[in-house]
Amino acid sequence: MLSNHFAVAVRHLLRHRLYSFINLIGLAVGMAGSILILLYVQRELSYDRHHQKADRIYRIIRETQLADGSSEVRMPGTSGALAPALRDEFPQVQQAVRVLNRWQTWVRHEEKGFYLNFCVADTNLFEVFDFPLVQGNAQNLLRQPYSVLITESAARRYFGDENPIGKIIIPENRPLRADYTIVGILRDLPETTFFRFNFDFLTLTMTPINATG
Repeated sequence: MLSNHFAVAVRHLLRHRLYSFINLIGLAVGMAGSILILLYVQRELSYDRHHQKADRIYRIIRETQLADGSSEVRMPGTSGALAPALRDEFPQVQQAVRVLNRWQTWVRHEEKGFYLNFCVADTNLFEVFDFPLVQGNAQNLLRQPYSVLITESAARRYFGDENPIGKIIIPENRPLRADYTIVGILRDLPETTFFRFNFDFLTLTMTPINATG
């Protein structure tokens, strides 16, 4: 019975070749489009799922409007005073963390030098985001003055097979200038993350930069 239906379908397709071709192409394009849309939606919904508190994390956006109200500009940068104000004034806000990651600076290590992207963050960063460590213990690292975490890829890129833990780096950028000790290695972030902080080195030191950034 099934073979008979199949034979009839084949004869019909061969009898009306142009019509059948148009229908098959339409079906193929529709299926391909549906699969692509499904994959796109699936990828979009997978962003930041590695953070345990992903459904409770919000990013503050600054909106600037011209005096005549004709246009608006939205930017992720906000005043450094906003985070403590949110914690103090809004009981719904359990944590607020500031992240400043705009410094590409020349860094010295012994006789070597290289450009690195530095990121400065509040010490409660790991209480909001889940950044797994390849080496080190996040709970023990957060309070050490002038400590710095290095990403897994940066460790391979700049130190090769050497263990970077305990090494001293010195950034030449004036606001960051100090001797920093590498105390941990961060696993590289997955591609499906909206909070893609552009850094090679992350310092959790409380400095005037954090207070105003």
